[in-house]
Amino acid sequence: MKRALTLTLLLFAVGARAESPRKTKPKQLVNEASKAFDAAIAHEDAGRHDQALDEYKRSFELMPHAHTMFNIANLEARHVMHTRAVAAYEHYLVLAPSAPDRKTVEATITALLTTPATIPLEPLAEKVKGNTLEESKPVKPDVSDAYVISDGAIVRKPKASAPTTVVLAHGYHSLDFVRAITFYAQDIDVRGLNNVDRKKVDGGRARQDGNVLFRLTDPAEYLEVRFRGERIDTAALLAAPPGTYRVVLSDRRHECPPITIVVPKNENQTLYVHITAAELKKLPMSATSPPRCRKLAITQHVLTFD
Repeated sequence: MKRALTLTLLLFAVGARAESPRKTKPKQLVNEASKAFDAAIAHEDAGRHDQALDEYKRSFELMPHAHTMFNIANLEARHVMHTRAVAAYEHYLVLAPSAPDRKTVEATITALLTTPATIPLEPLAEKVKGNTLEESKPVKPDVSDAYVISDGAIVRKPKASAPTTVVLAHGYHSLDFVRAITFYAQDIDVRGLNNVDRKKVDGGRARQDGNVLFRLTDPAEYLEVRFRGERIDTAALLAAPPGTYRVVLSDRRHECPPITIVVPKNENQTLYVHITAAELKKLPMSATSPPRCRKLAITQHVLTFD
């Protein structure tokens, strides 16, 4: 209910909602298509939104019309079915290319696509080998003892019960679960509230010894770290003797200013280093790209485990 209210305010802000946002029944509709449209309006006015959608879709199947598709899009948008709503609004504009409200609808599409998404703070399910089919089903690893880090910021500490979700804006993000003996790293591409791509990029082994975790977030994967003979372009948990190190960075083969890290002496601590581009995140590697390293955002945390 709260999300639906938020979206209503958002659509009002971009001018998508007028005094009566619903399109009237077209004169061209006859017979069963007309009856279905009338039924949809009755259901919508009574708050029966699922039934209203069914009747609008039935009317459209019997006799396609731009007004019907617009009403479908409006209902789906108001009830947080963003991906479907965007497709329906785009379909409306195809059916009515000269629609007087074209700019308003385009603004609504943009608003829907840029609405933040709420992501659960849990790793993706992984397949584990078992003796039976039931035992081999994907399971989500236990991360109750993990630091949860989103875009370089610690959002939950080990053994904490909250928060259980994080709100991520439109764009590319990292979400990591760092335990004392292993880690799970995933990239998240938010394209809209109901259009989110989550993929595991590294980690997940039962045990992985190390005290320095490098995490690079770059949708184009142009960033690279060189540390003690290792090259890292996504994520890696490495072991290094305690001390101060100079870390070499590069971006699209351009050398970046090096950074200094201090590997902790405490064997119960892990240094987490997050690196991402602070500008031009989807910069292509081409002749038009700036011949330099992009500005980088670098965050370091010393994680302490019991």
